[in-house]
Amino acid sequence: MRFDRLTKALQHAFSDAQSLAISHNHATIESVHLLLSMLDAPEASIKPLLQQSKGDTDRLYNDLQQRLVDFPHLNAATGDISISPGLARVMNLAEKFAQQKG
Repeated sequence: MRFDRLTKALQHAFSDAQSLAISHNHATIESVHLLLSMLDAPEASIKPLLQQSKGDTDRLYNDLQQRLVDFPHLNAATGDISISPGLARVMNLAEKFAQQKG
């Protein structure tokens, strides 16, 4: 995955997801961190999309916040953080999909 190929909004969301993971002493950036950062973004284009599809964004947000509490915590934050294998797979699939669609 090449971050320079992401939109500025998604780059910003990844940065916020990293900060969120670090603030909770998590070892990796998970899909939950990224989705929460996308929901929190001032220009959150994801919210209207979810609402148009009849999604309950408040419930989703609360459920994601609860998931953060359930993740394993590091005893001491190291500052070293990486993308989880699951999130890396999702991003690689998204990149392949985008390439196919042009």
